[in-house]
Amino acid sequence: PVAFAPLSSLAMVPPSSSPSSGVIYLDHAATTPVHPSTFDAMVPYLLDHFGNPSSSHAYGSEPLRAVRAARSSILAHFLGRESDDGVLVFTGCGTEADNLAVDLSLRSAPSSVRPHVVST
Repeated sequence: PVAFAPLSSLAMVPPSSSPSSGVIYLDHAATTPVHPSTFDAMVPYLLDHFGNPSSSHAYGSEPLRAVRAARSSILAHFLGRESDDGVLVFTGCGTEADNLAVDLSLRSAPSSVRPHVVST
C-alpha cells in the first residue's frame, strides 16, 4: 500500500513563506495558500462528494447541500441575512467576479444613460 501524508499537512504554507520567516507572499492573484481548516472542510467534496451541485443526479445532492449551507453561513455571518434572494453569487475566479461586477453595473444603469467602460 502507498503511504500518504495527512491531508491537512498538504495545505500548510511553505516554511519559506511562513509569517515567522519574514517573507511576505504577494502573488495571491496567481495562487493563494489554503487555510488548513478550509482544506479539511473541503476534503469530503474533493474525494467523495465530487458531483456538480447544479446537476439533477444523486452525485450532486450532497455538494448542493454543502453549497446551500455555505451560502447560509456566509449570509448570516457577514450580511446578517437569513435568506439568499440572489444576493450572494459564487464565481469560479477573480476574473469572472470582475466581469460579473462590470456587467451588472452596466445592466443596472438607467435606460437614459449610455454607460462606457474602459478596461486595460
